[in-house]
Amino acid sequence: MSGRVIIESRRVCVSVLVLACGFCLSDAREWRHVNTTCPQLARCNCRLTKQGATTLCNNVSQFKELGPDMARLQNVIVKKLTFDHVQISEIPAEWFSNHTILMLVVANSPLRDIGEAAFTGMGRLLRLLLEKDQLESLPSGLSAATRLRALQIRKNHIKFLTGVLRLPALIEFDLRFNGIETIEEKFLSASPELEHLLLSGNRIQHIPDRLFENTRKLKSVEIRDNRITAIGSFFDGLRYLETLDMSHNMIKDVEMLLKSKIPYLHIMNLEGSHLGVITELEPSYEEIEVLLLGDCGITEVKPGAFKALEKMMRLNLSNNSLSRLDGSVFSIDSKLEFLALSDNSLTSVTGTFNRTRRMKELKLSSNQIHDITDAFKGLTLLRKISMRSNLVTHIPDDAFIDNSELAEINLSENKIRWVGRNALKGLVTLNKLLLQGNQLVSLNGSIRNLPKIRYLDASFNAIQSLERAEFANNGRLTFIKLTANNISSLRGAFIGAGEMVSLILRKNQVQVLRRSDFPRRMPAKPTLTLDENPLMCDCRLAWLVRRDREVQINNYPTCEGPPWLRGKRLHDLTAIDLVRWEIDCQPGCKCRCNEDSFGERAISVNCSSAALNRTPEVFPKGTTRLDLNGNGLLQLDDGIANGAPHLAVLSLRNNLLSTLNSSYIPETVHSLDLRNNRLERFPHSLVLVRNLTSLWLSGNPFICDCADYPFRQWIEAHGETVSALSTYT
Repeated sequence: MSGRVIIESRRVCVSVLVLACGFCLSDAREWRHVNTTCPQLARCNCRLTKQGATTLCNNVSQFKELGPDMARLQNVIVKKLTFDHVQISEIPAEWFSNHTILMLVVANSPLRDIGEAAFTGMGRLLRLLLEKDQLESLPSGLSAATRLRALQIRKNHIKFLTGVLRLPALIEFDLRFNGIETIEEKFLSASPELEHLLLSGNRIQHIPDRLFENTRKLKSVEIRDNRITAIGSFFDGLRYLETLDMSHNMIKDVEMLLKSKIPYLHIMNLEGSHLGVITELEPSYEEIEVLLLGDCGITEVKPGAFKALEKMMRLNLSNNSLSRLDGSVFSIDSKLEFLALSDNSLTSVTGTFNRTRRMKELKLSSNQIHDITDAFKGLTLLRKISMRSNLVTHIPDDAFIDNSELAEINLSENKIRWVGRNALKGLVTLNKLLLQGNQLVSLNGSIRNLPKIRYLDASFNAIQSLERAEFANNGRLTFIKLTANNISSLRGAFIGAGEMVSLILRKNQVQVLRRSDFPRRMPAKPTLTLDENPLMCDCRLAWLVRRDREVQINNYPTCEGPPWLRGKRLHDLTAIDLVRWEIDCQPGCKCRCNEDSFGERAISVNCSSAALNRTPEVFPKGTTRLDLNGNGLLQLDDGIANGAPHLAVLSLRNNLLSTLNSSYIPETVHSLDLRNNRLERFPHSLVLVRNLTSLWLSGNPFICDCADYPFRQWIEAHGETVSALSTYT
């Protein structure tokens, strides 16, 4: 049984209890501000309230020890007297002489009977609860409790209800969870005020036809979880009956029930019956608001079946064998707001809701629905849809165009391969979207249409990448779950999720998670779950381990690379560990990782004062900065151009260079430092073929003659580029 069906069943029980407690309030009014006291007791505890004393006697192995305390309670108005775990099989009559007790509770005891004399002494008793005792029949002296309004005998061993229950003031009668097998026809004939009858959890197979002949004031009847196979005419004519719960019996025949006149019945629960085909209900049921027919073996609902139920607001048809449900089963002016059709064999619901325009919640999980195009057209008040475990293959554009009030959609565990970019367009109030367990390869920017989404779960799909600003226009998005996809690229995906609290990316192919992938400000300090990803623990992850980091890392993600950090836990590393780079780093040099403006790894190689007399033989891939300051280089070779083709900044300061071959300088260099070398000729050929933005030349013995005139012209045109140019001869 689905969770929602259980909730609906409980709702029936709650309504019974709420009605049953109505008389308790009136009794409380009669006993307000009682003038009484609490005596000093030896084995019991007494607490004073405005309505009288509340007394508890528990864990007493010798019941005779309670005699003195009961004597002290004479002339005391006791609102509630409880014997819990008191070893007593029959309550002594002398305990209740000259006592005023409004409610008596005996629980967890070997109690077998309460005699007439004891009840006579409790002349004002209004409520009696006997639970988990050893009663095999109703107390023999019960008829002496003439003012009793509520009788609750639960979880005892009563098998037969014989004779006549002579309690003229009784309003609530609760005999749940005994072993009752039979009820005599006249049993309730002397309880004309009875309003609430609860007989669930017994072994009743048959209800006598005239059982309710003299109980015409009944408002609620609960006989669930018994062995009843047929419902006769015994409810016919109960004008005040509002709630009827006959669920989880073995009912196969409800023909007489459907012909009965119960004009004010609001709730009917027949779940767990064996009904087969539902035909048209009589107009006498027009007041029904809740009809529960889940798990009833229903194979067909005839057209017009619920035509008379114009006031019906909740209908449960879950756990049946329906392959279709035509919209004509409902009233033209249906007020239906909740419909549960989960766990059937429906292949389509197109047209099913043509007459139910007030629908607010739909339960359609565990069917065989494969297409939702136009399925929810016209349902402008719809707030919640659950379609888990169907066969839906796609969500087309404008699938929910009429459902602007939707707050939650559950399409998990379907076969969805794609979602239209405008599939969720118009859902301006959607709060929760569940798409886990499908076959999606992309979200296709569809989430951008949801300005109030707070919870998104797209786990267990085949998503490979997220678009930039995938969650833009979603300032309220708080929880994002993307577990077990195939995500490797998420450049800037989360920049629109400024209120994010939790992001779960475990079991993906994520190598890098950049700070630039997130909003500029993250006031909520979100928790990131990154375990079971092949993380490349370099400088691009350094922001995750800094002391002033703006996020929290959940669990213990480990590094897949670089090799010297493989297997290390991210929690155990520092920013210094993540910026150090060892692959192809020349001995004597220091290599450092930096994130460039494009979010890529850029390596800075520092070989200053390394006693080099030639350029390094190897360079890390992605080297963009090279510092060769303070070495003994006499000339350059093609090592830099070949090993660092993307070099942007080159420092050759404080070396012994006398000539400079421009072909040995990578074309990508835009900053060049040549200070303090032995250059005599200006590098005119270099500046002509390189797009330099910074050039340092001071400290060189340049010779100025006519051959350098073109270079001087270049300087005049690019004065802002040349820095620290000393006087030359």
